[in-house]
Amino acid sequence: MKKIILLVVLTFSAFCNAQNVEQKLKTDIVKIQAGKFTIDDLTLVTTKGKNIQVKIHAEAANTGFISRDNFVYATANIVEAILSQFTALDENAKTEDLDEITGTADIVVNCFMSKTGIQIETTTASGTEKTMQKWSELF
Repeated sequence: MKKIILLVVLTFSAFCNAQNVEQKLKTDIVKIQAGKFTIDDLTLVTTKGKNIQVKIHAEAANTGFISRDNFVYATANIVEAILSQFTALDENAKTEDLDEITGTADIVVNCFMSKTGIQIETTTASGTEKTMQKWSELF
């Protein structure tokens, strides 16, 4: 009897997760607003007993200098690079996607892509830091 209950619970859990994945796959990652591609990634990072809310915003003009696919690719690489810094400092760090930020984010990263390159602006409790790199330096 316990095996049957366990099987039913596991099947139900798999069904719920499948619906969640299907919903995520149907959701557009990129929004096009005011002639710009935009992506907002909201993540909760749990590291060393602390919860850190991270908001990563990326935008690029929809003028043809970058395709939608390459915008997603570049943004995904930036998000991965930023979040991997937490696991480099703490191998037990965990990340979880958020639907919204509660209050204000602890870390805000804004990425502005243009024909020339990309500016990354990072804001933490310590202040704001900006860096700019040309595309030719990145690839």
